[in-house]
Amino acid sequence: MKLKLLATLIGALAIAHVHADEEAQLRAQCFDAVKGADNEAIIEQCELPADLGDAEAATSLALAILNSKTRFFDTTLTKEELAMRTFKLPVEEKIHLWDAITYLESAVEQNHPDAQFYLALLIRDTIISNNVEGQTIYLTQRFDRSNQLLFRAASQGQLGAIKQLASEILVYDKDKNLVDIHEHYLPFLQQMAASQTPEFVTILTQYNAFLAQAKAIRQNPENFAADKIANEAIRLLRKPNAQALALQLLNIAADKGSSKANYQLALFNDKQAPKQAFSFYMKAAEGKHPKAALWAAEYFGCQKDATQAKSWAKLALEQGNRNAEETLDELNQYGDISDCTRFEAYL
Repeated sequence: MKLKLLATLIGALAIAHVHADEEAQLRAQCFDAVKGADNEAIIEQCELPADLGDAEAATSLALAILNSKTRFFDTTLTKEELAMRTFKLPVEEKIHLWDAITYLESAVEQNHPDAQFYLALLIRDTIISNNVEGQTIYLTQRFDRSNQLLFRAASQGQLGAIKQLASEILVYDKDKNLVDIHEHYLPFLQQMAASQTPEFVTILTQYNAFLAQAKAIRQNPENFAADKIANEAIRLLRKPNAQALALQLLNIAADKGSSKANYQLALFNDKQAPKQAFSFYMKAAEGKHPKAALWAAEYFGCQKDATQAKSWAKLALEQGNRNAEETLDELNQYGDISDCTRFEAYL
Protein backbone atom coordinates (compact mmCIF):
# COMPACT_ATOMS: atom_id res chain seq x y z
CA MET A 1 0.00 0.00 0.00
CA LYS A 2 2.83 2.35 0.97
CA LEU A 3 4.71 1.54 -2.24
CA LYS A 4 1.60 2.28 -4.31
CA LEU A 5 1.12 5.62 -2.52
CA LEU A 6 4.80 6.48 -3.07
CA ALA A 7 4.54 5.63 -6.77
CA THR A 8 1.46 7.84 -7.09
CA LEU A 9 3.26 10.71 -5.38
CA ILE A 10 6.33 10.37 -7.61
CA GLY A 11 4.08 10.32 -10.68
CA ALA A 12 2.27 13.49 -9.56
CA LEU A 13 5.57 15.25 -8.95
CA ALA A 14 6.80 14.22 -12.41
CA ILE A 15 3.62 15.59 -14.04
CA ALA A 16 3.96 18.82 -12.04
CA HIS A 17 7.58 19.11 -13.20
CA VAL A 18 6.52 18.65 -16.82
CA HIS A 19 3.77 21.26 -16.37
CA ALA A 20 6.25 23.67 -14.76
CA ASP A 21 8.63 23.19 -17.69
CA GLU A 22 5.81 23.81 -20.15
CA GLU A 23 4.74 26.98 -18.32
CA ALA A 24 8.32 28.23 -18.26
CA GLN A 25 8.59 27.62 -22.01
CA LEU A 26 5.30 29.46 -22.62
CA ARG A 27 6.50 32.41 -20.56
CA ALA A 28 9.80 32.49 -22.44
CA GLN A 29 7.97 32.55 -25.79
CA CYS A 30 5.73 35.34 -24.51
CA PHE A 31 8.65 37.49 -23.34
CA ASP A 32 10.52 36.90 -26.61
CA ALA A 33 7.47 38.29 -28.41
CA VAL A 34 7.42 41.28 -26.03
CA LYS A 35 11.07 41.99 -26.78
CA GLY A 36 10.22 41.92 -30.48
CA ALA A 37 7.47 44.52 -29.91
CA ASP A 38 5.16 42.65 -32.30
CA ASN A 39 1.61 43.09 -30.99
CA GLU A 40 0.15 40.18 -32.95
CA ALA A 41 2.92 37.86 -31.72
CA ILE A 42 2.42 39.05 -28.15
CA ILE A 43 -1.31 38.34 -28.37
CA GLU A 44 -0.60 34.87 -29.74
CA GLN A 45 2.20 33.92 -27.35
CA CYS A 46 1.11 35.60 -24.09
CA GLU A 47 -2.51 34.48 -23.86
CA LEU A 48 -1.79 31.08 -22.29
CA PRO A 49 0.70 32.25 -19.64
CA ALA A 50 -1.64 35.15 -18.87
CA ASP A 51 -4.53 32.72 -18.42
CA LEU A 52 -2.27 30.64 -16.14
CA GLY A 53 -1.86 33.68 -13.87
CA ASP A 54 1.42 35.25 -14.98
CA ALA A 55 1.06 38.97 -14.15
CA GLU A 56 3.80 40.13 -16.53
CA ALA A 57 2.27 38.18 -19.42
CA ALA A 58 -1.21 39.50 -18.60
CA THR A 59 0.04 43.11 -18.59
CA SER A 60 1.94 42.68 -21.86
CA LEU A 61 -1.08 41.03 -23.46
CA ALA A 62 -3.40 43.84 -22.34
CA LEU A 63 -1.08 46.50 -23.77
CA ALA A 64 -0.77 44.63 -27.06
CA ILE A 65 -4.58 44.47 -27.32
CA LEU A 66 -4.89 48.19 -26.53
CA ASN A 67 -2.17 49.08 -29.05
CA SER A 68 -3.41 46.99 -31.95
CA LYS A 69 -7.17 46.56 -31.51
CA THR A 70 -8.36 49.80 -29.86
CA ARG A 71 -7.82 53.55 -30.11
CA PHE A 72 -6.73 53.91 -26.50
CA PHE A 73 -3.26 55.21 -27.42
CA ASP A 74 -4.43 57.18 -30.48
CA THR A 75 -2.68 60.54 -30.02
CA THR A 76 -4.66 62.12 -32.86
CA LEU A 77 -7.88 62.12 -30.78
CA THR A 78 -8.77 65.29 -28.88
CA LYS A 79 -9.73 65.17 -25.19
CA GLU A 80 -13.39 65.54 -26.13
CA GLU A 81 -13.15 62.68 -28.64
CA LEU A 82 -11.43 60.50 -26.05
CA ALA A 83 -14.17 61.27 -23.52
CA MET A 84 -17.00 60.54 -25.95
CA ARG A 85 -15.62 57.57 -27.85
CA THR A 86 -17.04 54.97 -25.48
CA PHE A 87 -20.52 55.95 -26.63
CA LYS A 88 -19.60 55.40 -30.27
CA LEU A 89 -17.29 52.39 -30.21
CA PRO A 90 -18.17 49.42 -32.40
CA VAL A 91 -19.01 46.27 -30.44
CA GLU A 92 -15.76 44.57 -31.42
CA GLU A 93 -13.61 47.36 -30.00
CA LYS A 94 -15.64 47.43 -26.78
CA ILE A 95 -14.97 43.69 -26.40
CA HIS A 96 -11.24 44.25 -26.91
CA LEU A 97 -11.23 47.03 -24.32
CA TRP A 98 -13.00 44.74 -21.87
CA ASP A 99 -10.48 41.96 -22.56
CA ALA A 100 -7.63 44.38 -21.82
CA ILE A 101 -9.28 45.52 -18.59
CA THR A 102 -9.82 41.88 -17.52
CA TYR A 103 -6.14 41.00 -18.02
CA LEU A 104 -4.99 44.16 -16.25
CA GLU A 105 -7.31 43.42 -13.32
CA SER A 106 -5.78 39.95 -12.95
CA ALA A 107 -2.27 41.46 -12.87
CA VAL A 108 -3.38 44.18 -10.43
CA GLU A 109 -4.50 41.43 -8.04
CA GLN A 110 -0.84 40.40 -7.99
CA ASN A 111 0.23 44.01 -7.32
CA HIS A 112 1.89 44.50 -10.72
CA PRO A 113 2.84 48.23 -10.97
CA ASP A 114 2.56 48.56 -14.77
CA ALA A 115 -0.88 46.94 -14.68
CA GLN A 116 -1.93 49.35 -11.93
CA PHE A 117 -0.76 52.32 -14.00
CA TYR A 118 -2.47 51.34 -17.26
CA LEU A 119 -5.66 50.19 -15.57
CA ALA A 120 -5.81 53.59 -13.85
CA LEU A 121 -5.59 55.31 -17.24
CA LEU A 122 -8.23 53.00 -18.71
CA ILE A 123 -10.61 53.67 -15.83
CA ARG A 124 -10.21 57.42 -16.28
CA ASP A 125 -10.53 57.59 -20.05
CA THR A 126 -12.91 54.93 -21.29
CA ILE A 127 -15.68 54.02 -18.86
CA ILE A 128 -18.32 56.75 -18.85
CA SER A 129 -21.80 56.49 -17.42
CA ASN A 130 -24.75 57.15 -19.74
CA ASN A 131 -26.81 58.13 -16.70
CA VAL A 132 -26.60 61.93 -16.59
CA GLU A 133 -28.15 62.17 -13.13
CA GLY A 134 -25.67 59.73 -11.60
CA GLN A 135 -22.70 60.60 -13.77
CA THR A 136 -20.81 62.75 -11.27
CA ILE A 137 -20.95 60.10 -8.54
CA TYR A 138 -20.07 57.31 -10.97
CA LEU A 139 -17.10 59.14 -12.44
CA THR A 140 -15.91 60.29 -9.01
CA GLN A 141 -15.90 56.71 -7.75
CA ARG A 142 -13.88 55.57 -10.77
CA PHE A 143 -11.54 58.56 -10.46
CA ASP A 144 -10.93 57.67 -6.81
CA ARG A 145 -9.99 54.12 -7.75
CA SER A 146 -7.80 55.42 -10.55
CA ASN A 147 -5.92 57.60 -8.05
CA GLN A 148 -5.53 54.67 -5.66
CA LEU A 149 -4.05 52.54 -8.44
CA LEU A 150 -1.70 55.32 -9.51
CA PHE A 151 -0.54 55.78 -5.92
CA ARG A 152 0.14 52.05 -5.52
CA ALA A 153 2.06 51.97 -8.79
CA ALA A 154 4.06 55.10 -7.97
CA SER A 155 4.91 53.72 -4.52
CA GLN A 156 6.53 50.77 -6.33
CA GLY A 157 8.57 53.10 -8.55
CA GLN A 158 6.43 52.99 -11.72
CA LEU A 159 7.72 56.08 -13.55
CA GLY A 160 4.54 56.81 -15.51
CA ALA A 161 2.50 56.84 -12.30
CA ILE A 162 5.09 59.00 -10.51
CA LYS A 163 4.97 61.58 -13.32
CA GLN A 164 1.16 61.47 -13.43
CA LEU A 165 0.73 62.13 -9.72
CA ALA A 166 3.49 64.73 -9.62
CA SER A 167 1.78 66.62 -12.43
CA GLU A 168 -1.61 66.44 -10.63
CA ILE A 169 -0.50 67.61 -7.19
CA LEU A 170 -2.00 71.07 -7.76
CA VAL A 171 -5.81 71.30 -7.81
CA TYR A 172 -7.52 74.04 -9.83
CA ASP A 173 -11.16 75.11 -9.93
CA LYS A 174 -13.16 75.64 -13.13
CA ASP A 175 -11.79 79.21 -13.37
CA LYS A 176 -8.22 77.84 -13.22
CA ASN A 177 -7.56 79.20 -9.73
CA LEU A 178 -5.25 77.08 -7.57
CA VAL A 179 -7.47 75.99 -4.65
CA ASP A 180 -5.91 72.86 -3.14
CA ILE A 181 -2.98 70.46 -3.18
CA HIS A 182 -2.58 66.69 -2.84
CA GLU A 183 -0.04 66.72 -0.02
CA HIS A 184 0.47 62.94 -0.09
CA TYR A 185 1.80 63.23 -3.68
CA LEU A 186 4.71 65.40 -2.52
CA PRO A 187 7.38 62.62 -2.46
CA PHE A 188 6.64 61.92 -6.15
CA LEU A 189 6.89 65.61 -7.07
CA GLN A 190 10.14 65.94 -5.14
CA GLN A 191 11.52 62.89 -6.96
CA MET A 192 10.71 64.43 -10.36
CA ALA A 193 11.92 67.91 -9.37
CA ALA A 194 15.22 66.43 -8.16
CA SER A 195 16.01 65.55 -11.77
CA GLN A 196 15.75 69.30 -12.55
CA THR A 197 12.97 68.75 -15.07
CA PRO A 198 11.71 72.36 -15.58
CA GLU A 199 8.02 71.39 -15.53
CA PHE A 200 8.28 69.73 -12.11
CA VAL A 201 10.61 72.35 -10.64
CA THR A 202 7.94 74.93 -11.51
CA ILE A 203 5.18 72.81 -9.96
CA LEU A 204 7.20 72.39 -6.75
CA THR A 205 7.72 76.17 -6.57
CA GLN A 206 3.94 76.69 -6.97
CA TYR A 207 3.26 74.01 -4.33
CA ASN A 208 5.51 75.72 -1.77
CA ALA A 209 4.06 79.14 -2.58
CA PHE A 210 0.54 77.78 -2.07
CA LEU A 211 1.46 76.38 1.36
CA ALA A 212 3.02 79.69 2.37
CA GLN A 213 -0.07 81.62 1.29
CA ALA A 214 -2.40 79.16 3.05
CA LYS A 215 -0.48 79.70 6.28
CA ALA A 216 -0.67 83.47 5.85
CA ILE A 217 -4.44 83.31 5.24
CA ARG A 218 -4.95 81.31 8.43
CA GLN A 219 -2.86 83.78 10.45
CA ASN A 220 -4.07 87.09 8.95
CA PRO A 221 -7.28 86.52 6.93
CA GLU A 222 -8.13 90.21 6.94
CA ASN A 223 -5.28 90.80 4.46
CA PHE A 224 -6.80 88.57 1.77
CA ALA A 225 -9.69 88.67 -0.71
CA ALA A 226 -12.94 86.96 0.30
CA ASP A 227 -12.71 84.02 -2.13
CA LYS A 228 -9.10 83.25 -1.19
CA ILE A 229 -10.20 82.98 2.44
CA ALA A 230 -13.17 80.83 1.39
CA ASN A 231 -10.96 78.48 -0.64
CA GLU A 232 -8.64 77.94 2.32
CA ALA A 233 -11.63 77.34 4.61
CA ILE A 234 -13.13 74.77 2.23
CA ARG A 235 -9.73 73.04 2.05
CA LEU A 236 -9.58 72.89 5.86
CA LEU A 237 -13.08 71.40 6.06
CA ARG A 238 -11.64 68.24 4.48
CA LYS A 239 -8.96 67.95 7.14
CA PRO A 240 -9.52 66.20 10.48
CA ASN A 241 -9.64 68.47 13.54
CA ALA A 242 -9.70 71.69 11.48
CA GLN A 243 -13.45 72.33 11.36
CA ALA A 244 -13.49 75.13 13.97
CA LEU A 245 -10.85 77.15 12.11
CA ALA A 246 -12.57 76.44 8.79
CA LEU A 247 -15.90 77.79 10.06
CA GLN A 248 -14.18 80.85 11.49
CA LEU A 249 -12.61 81.58 8.11
CA LEU A 250 -15.89 80.91 6.28
CA ASN A 251 -17.68 83.48 8.40
CA ILE A 252 -14.95 86.05 7.72
CA ALA A 253 -15.16 85.33 3.98
CA ALA A 254 -18.97 85.50 4.05
CA ASP A 255 -18.85 88.86 5.81
CA LYS A 256 -16.56 90.02 3.01
CA GLY A 257 -19.19 88.97 0.46
CA SER A 258 -17.99 85.56 -0.75
CA SER A 259 -20.90 83.64 -2.28
CA LYS A 260 -18.75 80.52 -2.06
CA ALA A 261 -18.42 80.94 1.71
CA ASN A 262 -22.13 81.68 2.14
CA TYR A 263 -23.00 78.50 0.22
CA GLN A 264 -20.67 76.38 2.36
CA LEU A 265 -22.18 77.84 5.55
CA ALA A 266 -25.65 77.08 4.17
CA LEU A 267 -24.67 73.45 3.60
CA PHE A 268 -23.17 73.23 7.09
CA ASN A 269 -26.37 74.56 8.70
CA ASP A 270 -28.84 72.87 6.36
CA LYS A 271 -29.96 70.13 8.76
CA GLN A 272 -29.23 71.61 12.17
CA ALA A 273 -30.27 75.27 11.71
CA PRO A 274 -32.53 75.74 8.66
CA LYS A 275 -33.33 79.42 9.44
CA GLN A 276 -29.64 80.28 9.39
CA ALA A 277 -29.12 78.07 6.36
CA PHE A 278 -31.90 79.89 4.48
CA SER A 279 -30.17 83.22 5.04
CA PHE A 280 -26.84 81.84 3.81
CA TYR A 281 -28.45 80.19 0.76
CA MET A 282 -30.12 83.44 -0.26
CA LYS A 283 -26.96 85.51 0.25
CA ALA A 284 -25.04 82.99 -1.88
CA ALA A 285 -27.77 83.07 -4.56
CA GLU A 286 -27.73 86.87 -4.57
CA GLY A 287 -23.98 86.59 -5.12
CA LYS A 288 -24.71 84.50 -8.24
CA HIS A 289 -23.53 81.18 -6.83
CA PRO A 290 -24.87 78.66 -9.40
CA LYS A 291 -25.83 75.94 -6.92
CA ALA A 292 -27.36 78.40 -4.47
CA ALA A 293 -29.38 79.99 -7.27
CA LEU A 294 -30.80 76.58 -8.19
CA TRP A 295 -31.59 75.94 -4.51
CA ALA A 296 -33.52 79.23 -4.44
CA ALA A 297 -35.36 78.31 -7.64
CA GLU A 298 -36.50 74.99 -6.21
CA TYR A 299 -37.37 76.52 -2.84
CA PHE A 300 -39.62 79.18 -4.39
CA GLY A 301 -41.04 76.55 -6.74
CA CYS A 302 -42.11 74.59 -3.68
CA GLN A 303 -43.58 77.81 -2.29
CA LYS A 304 -45.69 78.05 -5.50
CA ASP A 305 -43.96 81.35 -6.36
CA ALA A 306 -43.32 80.63 -10.03
CA THR A 307 -42.07 84.14 -10.87
CA GLN A 308 -39.25 84.12 -8.32
CA ALA A 309 -38.52 80.44 -8.98
CA LYS A 310 -38.07 80.99 -12.73
CA SER A 311 -35.90 84.05 -12.12
CA TRP A 312 -33.52 82.09 -9.90
CA ALA A 313 -33.50 79.10 -12.28
CA LYS A 314 -32.53 81.37 -15.17
CA LEU A 315 -29.74 82.88 -13.09
CA ALA A 316 -28.45 79.41 -12.18
CA LEU A 317 -28.45 78.50 -15.85
CA GLU A 318 -26.63 81.70 -16.79
CA GLN A 319 -23.97 80.86 -14.19
CA GLY A 320 -23.36 77.46 -15.79
CA ASN A 321 -25.51 75.13 -13.68
CA ARG A 322 -26.94 72.81 -16.35
CA ASN A 323 -29.15 71.08 -13.78
CA ALA A 324 -31.27 74.22 -13.79
CA GLU A 325 -32.60 73.30 -17.26
CA GLU A 326 -34.77 70.50 -15.85
CA THR A 327 -36.03 72.73 -13.02
CA LEU A 328 -36.91 75.51 -15.47
CA ASP A 329 -38.73 73.05 -17.74
CA GLU A 330 -40.78 71.80 -14.78
CA LEU A 331 -41.61 75.35 -13.71
CA ASN A 332 -42.65 76.34 -17.24
CA GLN A 333 -44.84 73.27 -17.59
CA TYR A 334 -46.43 73.03 -14.13
CA GLY A 335 -45.70 76.32 -12.36
CA ASP A 336 -44.15 74.64 -9.32
CA ILE A 337 -41.81 71.86 -8.13
CA SER A 338 -43.24 68.42 -7.38
CA ASP A 339 -40.53 66.96 -5.13
CA CYS A 340 -40.14 69.22 -2.09
CA THR A 341 -38.85 66.64 0.38
CA ARG A 342 -35.53 68.42 0.93
CA PHE A 343 -37.35 71.66 1.84
CA GLU A 344 -39.65 70.24 4.54
CA ALA A 345 -37.74 72.05 7.31
CA TYR A 346 -37.99 75.33 5.40
CA LEU A 347 -41.68 75.34 4.43
